Amino acid sequence: MDALLVEEIFWMEKAKINWHTMGDRNTSFFHKVTKIRYGTNAFSMIKDGENNLHNQVDIENHVLAYYTNLFASPNNTSSNTLIHNVIPSLVIDEDNSMLTKLPSHTEIKVVVFALNGDNAPGPDGFSGCFFHNFWDIISIEFKIITKILADRLAIIAPKIISKQQRGFIKDRQIKDCWTFLLDTLHAFDFNHKFIHWINTILDSAKLSIIVNGNSVGFFKCTRGVRQGDSLSPLLFCLAEDVLSRGILKLVNEKKISTIAGPNRMHSPSHVLYADDILIFCKGVKIELLCLQKLVLDYAQVSGQQINTQTCKFYVINANARKINVISSLLGFFRGSLPFNYLGVPSFKGKPRRYHLEPIADKILAKLATWKGSSLSIMGRVELVRSIIHSMLLYSFHIYKWPASLIDCLDKRIRNFIWYGDIGTRKLVIVAWSKVCVPISQGGLGLRSIKMLNKAALLHLAWDMRCDNHDWARFCRNRFGNYKDPPNRHFKSSIWPGIKENWSMTSKTSIWLIGNGENVNFWKENWLGEPIVDTMGIPAQIQSSLLASVSDFIVNAKWIILVLSSSLFPDVALSIENTIRSNGVDKLVWRHSEDGLLSLKVAYDFVSNSSNPINWCNLVWSKVIPPSSSFITWRIIHGKMPSDANLQRRGNYSSMAANPSINDLIILKHFKVSINYNSAPKITEVLWLAPSSGWIKANTDGAAFGCPGHAGGGDLF
Repeated sequence: MDALLVEEIFWMEKAKINWHTMGDRNTSFFHKVTKIRYGTNAFSMIKDGENNLHNQVDIENHVLAYYTNLFASPNNTSSNTLIHNVIPSLVIDEDNSMLTKLPSHTEIKVVVFALNGDNAPGPDGFSGCFFHNFWDIISIEFKIITKILADRLAIIAPKIISKQQRGFIKDRQIKDCWTFLLDTLHAFDFNHKFIHWINTILDSAKLSIIVNGNSVGFFKCTRGVRQGDSLSPLLFCLAEDVLSRGILKLVNEKKISTIAGPNRMHSPSHVLYADDILIFCKGVKIELLCLQKLVLDYAQVSGQQINTQTCKFYVINANARKINVISSLLGFFRGSLPFNYLGVPSFKGKPRRYHLEPIADKILAKLATWKGSSLSIMGRVELVRSIIHSMLLYSFHIYKWPASLIDCLDKRIRNFIWYGDIGTRKLVIVAWSKVCVPISQGGLGLRSIKMLNKAALLHLAWDMRCDNHDWARFCRNRFGNYKDPPNRHFKSSIWPGIKENWSMTSKTSIWLIGNGENVNFWKENWLGEPIVDTMGIPAQIQSSLLASVSDFIVNAKWIILVLSSSLFPDVALSIENTIRSNGVDKLVWRHSEDGLLSLKVAYDFVSNSSNPINWCNLVWSKVIPPSSSFITWRIIHGKMPSDANLQRRGNYSSMAANPSINDLIILKHFKVSINYNSAPKITEVLWLAPSSGWIKANTDGAAFGCPGHAGGGDLF
């Protein structure tokens, strides 16, 4: 058993499969994944100019020379005033003290135990699990500075990196030149000690290239950030902030204009996710020239260049001459809707099936038949739970998927779970509604993708009402922020999903009053029920009730109308007993302990989650193989393929009675249905002559045993 476990772990690590942590021994699956990965990454031939390289040594030398030139060659940059013109001094003395203090023993231990124990080993040959298991022995000598600095820098990054950057920054959702990076850190006012540490880390970076499974070379990097560590993304965002703040500076100086919308609204100037950037501006030539100059200045000082082959510009209501002028000015081609940004399609109008079908196709491609045949049923469950659900979540958080597409995807997933093939339907063992229930409540831990989409959109609607980020404020200005959604039509791809869940966010939440400025006194729920509902105020006059709670507070005391006190004393008493805080108003979810609505809480709410069942922890124990737990789970649900269960579903036992009177008596005693062997039948076969110009071939063969005598014949 130990040998089997070691073999499974060995092939799992070689296959680099992170999701399969609790499955059965599917070593054949990991074998196949490893072979596919090796075949995909292997070089059998490389074209070098007019020459074709076939020899392994020649291929290795060519690849090594390419990456050495990429990461170890000088970077041609020149200094300018861009950094000092756009980067403010934001890092204070307290921040610098926190960043440069000596790491404590506890801080080091926390960082070490945050490492993934199954990741590839470092240059010393030890992976994270080694340090986890032998920490008491090596804790004194072991130091890990990069992750410590990354954790510290992550604390202050949100306040110094511009809010348009959405990548790698805590609480924000979905490199080339070291001198440029260090100059940017100086401009932010990081102290010399911290900058020296960063420079030392960058200078220590070395690379080795894997070619056809062999490690080739080990050279020092002179450009680029260290690959794969937690500090690099934050350093990249700090460097990229020069471009982001440069765009903001152009907007503030009226050198470029954002796009105007209804109700005097304006689009954001730009959004970034790492190095993916969308810029929203008017297609005026003088403004585009200002933007182009900024990008060229940034490229000059940073060494980063625009890839014109992957860049696009998008315009509406522009003639051919205008499009040609913009294209020649910017140097890249016009794009068209829909287009993908960060893996999600962007389009105009209500989501349609053809908008989202490419995502479904990518997901179904993950459920290949060879995976289903190599995995046990619990392995297939884990694949769907860990990979497929994760792939869906990103787009589920944005769009309401068409019901037909969800049903189609749900059907394919069911087929994969029960049979291992998305295109083959098998007799379903347990109702899908019982399968898509948490393990602690008697299911297999899968989530209904229909409920998952609904929960994600409820979470989006909640964030739109509560979040203080720019996107949420923009949506509130666009769609409103009252307890009921507006009745008017919006040309928006995200509004249909938000509108469907808008009322639910009002019914299941309540406002905690702070300064009272953000809560409508009459229409919002801050007393347990909106006052307009309690007082029965007609709907036709509710639109004119615009007073906020703060309007009824003077000198920290409530102002209660005499008429309201006499006609509605309960309302007046509730107002007087309302406890106010000193902060801002806060909307809280009633069905969670902390008042926050996470995706898990949202899913439990929309799926009517029940209480845990006692036997579940016993059945799904870590010491029991999942396949054995699955059999027990089927027995508890009464879904084993017994004759009685099969007969209830219209399938009858294939057992046939032997020609024995004793067997017949026993079977009759237990009331077992008996399938008697049918008598042989003689079927007449007629031979017909072929049509004119055709030749008919009749073949037949037979064998006695395997191996054994065999024969065959043909008749033409």
